[in-house]
Amino acid sequence: MRSYKLLLFLLCRLLFCTDSMAQPYTLRHLGVEDGLSNNYVRDIAQDKQGCIWVATELGLNRFDGCNFTTYKSNNSQLINDALNVLLYDETENVVWIGGKFDGISALDCSTYQFYSYTSQDEIRADNIVHLSHASDGGLWLTPHYGNIVHYDKHSRTFTSLADMGIENLNKSNWCCFDDGEGHLYIGHAQSGMSIINLKNKTVRKLSHANNNPQSLPGNSIYSIYKDHLQNIWVGTNRGLGLFNPKTEEFTVFRHESDNPHSLIADHIYDIKEMNDGTLWIASDIGGISILDLHSITFKSPEKVQFYNITADNSKHGVTSGNIRTLLQDSFGNIWLCDNGLFKYDK
Repeated sequence: MRSYKLLLFLLCRLLFCTDSMAQPYTLRHLGVEDGLSNNYVRDIAQDKQGCIWVATELGLNRFDGCNFTTYKSNNSQLINDALNVLLYDETENVVWIGGKFDGISALDCSTYQFYSYTSQDEIRADNIVHLSHASDGGLWLTPHYGNIVHYDKHSRTFTSLADMGIENLNKSNWCCFDDGEGHLYIGHAQSGMSIINLKNKTVRKLSHANNNPQSLPGNSIYSIYKDHLQNIWVGTNRGLGLFNPKTEEFTVFRHESDNPHSLIADHIYDIKEMNDGTLWIASDIGGISILDLHSITFKSPEKVQFYNITADNSKHGVTSGNIRTLLQDSFGNIWLCDNGLFKYDK
């Protein structure tokens, strides 16, 4: 199994140029030698106190800017050390935790107490690989295999999509996204994307078609993200898609070997918008692509330029191209799951 740690980029300002971009950052490395419980980092979150929470294959870590505090099943109420995903809930000051166990756990960031909630009846909610906020105030739980599950935080009840009357969905998943307008997007593993109308309980299934360049780029969907311009971005195993919900068509971006300003790689794991209005795209076996969202207006995909940070082991680059997760914290720092916990100082 490949090892993944964290990267931290401290960005004071990012200047875009059409032909070239400087990389004015120096590197500081943090890892297990600094107190991180394990180098296989799965997810990152920040609480309102400013602490960074790091989920690994061997426990949960809190980084206060100087030191790590590790929480494991043998020194806390954490029920399992093999974690997959974190989601911070600002209203309750809680970090929700999904992993290789049944149900979900919650960490109270004020008391550092853990609470566990397991699924009931016939609902399967184990090996949660993605957590997201629901528009009704609850949570959407994405198990790697099984029905997407809604969790009501007040009644502490689990309800699957099947129990809601929504059937015939693929049962292998990577992520889901609630658009706040009555639609739930589900990113499947190898079988495309489903869009559910939660009110009418109808399902629209989208998949890649070789003869349609405006179809879904690939059939494994790892990330679905809406930016401040209301663009919906979809990260797949075969490129990045900009989705138009009205036409149900995609503008597709892929890596071009002869174009240094194309997408850095086609296997897209995470997509996040930063405070400066740039979109960061994390890829496998490539690195990071950065897109000025204003540069895509009225342009064809082949004319859109990405700024790419490659895995070159330099003081400005990343040491591995396998970037899994992105986070910009309240101080403007950008964190990346990669081969180490790194801090890039301008």
